[in-house]
Amino acid sequence: MIMTDISGVIEEGMWSYGGALPPVRIRRLSSPRETSYTFALNSISGTYLETSAHRLPGGPALDDIPPGRLILPASIIQLETKKPRGHITAGELRASGVRIRNGDAVIVATGWDRRWNKPGFVTESPHFTSEAMDWVLGRGPA
Repeated sequence: MIMTDISGVIEEGMWSYGGALPPVRIRRLSSPRETSYTFALNSISGTYLETSAHRLPGGPALDDIPPGRLILPASIIQLETKKPRGHITAGELRASGVRIRNGDAVIVATGWDRRWNKPGFVTESPHFTSEAMDWVLGRGPA
């Protein structure tokens, strides 16, 4: 099995959603005998995972999900590079020819990762149309 890390780099001052969610802070703590760091970040910083509990009361919280359930086969759909606020459509997903297997994680690569930590990364990111999301969910992903 090939394992792929799709995480973005966590660094001081990186993008954040703003408002009540403070920016990431990293401080180096040094002494003559050791170096360590303190990290201050909220739970939706960087590459993160959320559950329905984030928006829907009564849904499972992240700490309710066993870690082993998060490592699984994935269907990877590579699309052409998306422009700011670009739509991910059902037609594009179908045309990719990728077969989403029941229980797979689904990763849709849009090229947006090249904009990590640049202005507009969050506010202008590509998004799924409702038809595209229905198409994905209709294939039984994890």
